[in-house]
Amino acid sequence: MLLFLMFACGESQPCIEPKSEASAAQASEKSSSKGGADGVMISKQEAALLDGYLVDLRKGIREWSAEAIGICKGKSRDCEEFLGKEVKLTEEGTYSVRAEFQAPELQPEGGWKIEFSVDCEITRKKGDKETKTSKTYSKTYDGISHRPEGGNGYRLSPLYSMKSPSSRGEESCKWKIQGNNLEEPVVWEGSYYIPAKE
Repeated sequence: MLLFLMFACGESQPCIEPKSEASAAQASEKSSSKGGADGVMISKQEAALLDGYLVDLRKGIREWSAEAIGICKGKSRDCEEFLGKEVKLTEEGTYSVRAEFQAPELQPEGGWKIEFSVDCEITRKKGDKETKTSKTYSKTYDGISHRPEGGNGYRLSPLYSMKSPSSRGEESCKWKIQGNNLEEPVVWEGSYYIPAKE
């Protein structure tokens, strides 16, 4: 069966030849297979412009620099001295967990998020007796946004501060930072040890 488009044929308007159902279906299939969610085709120029955004999205939330995530001396916004991700804090003083990120320029609904948590086992010794307790802390940070190159990253500093030695007892702690990337979460982990105050 043929599908006909009815037009009046005149000098100003050419007649349109009939198309078969098969050819119409093929045209529809061709259009939707090359298009996006709405069936609109993407040109080479558009794809070239989007390519950088796709690469950025696939990188997801990442460290701003090699010393952007970990433990620092002090608890200021700027890291006084970067110590690493796994540290024994035996020297008296104040320390902090800090993080500085780069997030993709495009963001999902609800934005980019970071979840931070600390889990500690505290050992207190008194004479021959030893008691163990636990301490946990967690917080979610919303609105992590893209930062232009050449400046600073998105800073969450300090995320958590601690003092050495500890009046609570000997502290053995693990910390974790998790970002909500599109495919699967990105995770950074570390630990610290604080001796008990004598």
